Amino acid sequence: MPARDRVQVLVTVKAQPALSTKHGEVVCVAGIRLDRGRSEWIRLFPVQFRDLDRVVQFAKYQLLDVTVSRARSDTRPESYTPDMSSVVLGDVIDTGPSRSWRRRWEYLQPLADTTTMCALNRGQRDGHPTPSLAMLRPAVVLGVDVVDTPDFTTAQRNLAETAAAADLFGDAREPLEPSPFTVRYRWRCLEPGCGGHDQMCVDWEVGGAARRWLRSKSRDAVHEQLLKKWQDELCGAGRDPYFFVGNQHKYPQSYLILGVFWPPHDPARHQQRLF
Repeated sequence: MPARDRVQVLVTVKAQPALSTKHGEVVCVAGIRLDRGRSEWIRLFPVQFRDLDRVVQFAKYQLLDVTVSRARSDTRPESYTPDMSSVVLGDVIDTGPSRSWRRRWEYLQPLADTTTMCALNRGQRDGHPTPSLAMLRPAVVLGVDVVDTPDFTTAQRNLAETAAAADLFGDAREPLEPSPFTVRYRWRCLEPGCGGHDQMCVDWEVGGAARRWLRSKSRDAVHEQLLKKWQDELCGAGRDPYFFVGNQHKYPQSYLILGVFWPPHDPARHQQRLF
């Protein structure tokens, strides 16, 4: 049996739910590990989030204690398998006085801007040891695209229905549906000469917001509202956006944007020296 550790995690990312033939409906969670005297990235997978009791359905930027073991088939050093029955929730780290985000920044600052997107891609391409999670500040956000998400295939829909079916205790839920829209970012990282990156954002909040808004708005109106939120608000004037990025187990050279950290602009933050 793999060794088990008790870890403390600040959750920074909950990706959109995915379907697995082995685990059913699962969520990938990433965050900052805090129990070893330094900030480290950690990935928790699989998390069957909608199966959790509501009292332990944790939020982003919430502290939690959980027992984990090293992932068996995932060789990325940041990846662990959580025992979700062991979760104890802690405080939610809010945006603090005057919504400055300073409390969150205190946790995240040691891991921000330690590399670039170009360097991550180069390391994976050349077979060098390369982080699978990072927090990167874009030099410029060139644009945001909101596109329709393809519907599930028949196989995916069958898998979603199986995962949502009643268990031994008679508990069932609505089958998972694909996010109505996908958000993609076009951006340049801080590496000199960066030719630009085009990456999908897989933050669960994108799909959640789209479904919620579609209850009362047209698809065109929701499209515009998503663009306003993920472009104008998160990456607009007066904000210092950072991207949480992570690669995929089966496709390590493919990095996705897992979420956006978007504190108010602070000139002092930009005076920190990269690396």
